[in-house]
Amino acid sequence: MNDADRIWTQKREIEEQIKLNKKDIVVFVKVKGQPMPQRVINEQWPESIESTYNILKNDLGQIIYFAEFPKSESSDLVFEIKHFFNNKGQTISIETRQSFFNKDCGNGPITETLTDLYLNNFRLHGTVRQLRDSKDNGVSGSICNNPNKRTIDKKATAQELASLKKIKI
Repeated sequence: MNDADRIWTQKREIEEQIKLNKKDIVVFVKVKGQPMPQRVINEQWPESIESTYNILKNDLGQIIYFAEFPKSESSDLVFEIKHFFNNKGQTISIETRQSFFNKDCGNGPITETLTDLYLNNFRLHGTVRQLRDSKDNGVSGSICNNPNKRTIDKKATAQELASLKKIKI
């Protein structure tokens, strides 16, 4: 199995764990005007949420998934950042999904998914780009550029990311 296949396999295994263990996902929210994210317990959601964070740990207590969902002003646009970590807490993949409008890409919002694959020592192995229209059809990427590029916080370990986001688990 080559490096890319190994990373994709690990990522898919974590995605499967997320589906099977939804009740084990720890949720935090960043509230406007508050310096530290707060944990959401029993679905008691505060007002003025800026971002929601979903975190899943493995059986050893190591963070394997850390997703950030910044609040969007528009309900038809998506922006999300998902980090996947190996059992040592090292980043193996970062996936971003962002919707945008571009007249060169057809009608309605286009969703761009960028999946970065990382080797040991946080070396980028490659990036896979996928574009889908509002009906989930593939879109050609040659002329379809995202005009709303955002800076993504990319860290080598789960601990560095949690510290950056001021989340204590």
